[in-house]
Amino acid sequence: MRRRGASALSLLEERLAVPVSADIECKQGDMQTLIEELRLLGKEMQETRLQVQVLNETLGALGARVDVCESRLDKLTSRIENIESCGMGSVMGCDGTALANTIESLRAELNERDQELLMNDLEITCIPEQKGEGLQHGGMW
Repeated sequence: MRRRGASALSLLEERLAVPVSADIECKQGDMQTLIEELRLLGKEMQETRLQVQVLNETLGALGARVDVCESRLDKLTSRIENIESCGMGSVMGCDGTALANTIESLRAELNERDQELLMNDLEITCIPEQKGEGLQHGGMW
């Protein structure tokens, strides 16, 4: 408890039971050095705090980039698994019916062209053939 009119120094002397004033007066230069050291320590702690904050921000950005890379890797992995499970099927999906339909329509188109070409064939009859005679000679008149 503080008494009226009592200084902090006298209260300290009472508690320690040692006269402090003589010690403090002798080391006044040391106190200035100690105060300066405490200021420098505070400044260094602020700089360290800023560096830790920058480090945390950098690690956060790095974590976000790793998350993006993992997401892309997951997508690529699922696409590869999808392609491997389909074998040599369509890359767009496992639906082989689209490929089969395309093949069937191409075959039908090829057959139609063959039929058109057969309609253009001309068969010539009643012309005698000679041995060694080529088709070119029979068609020229």
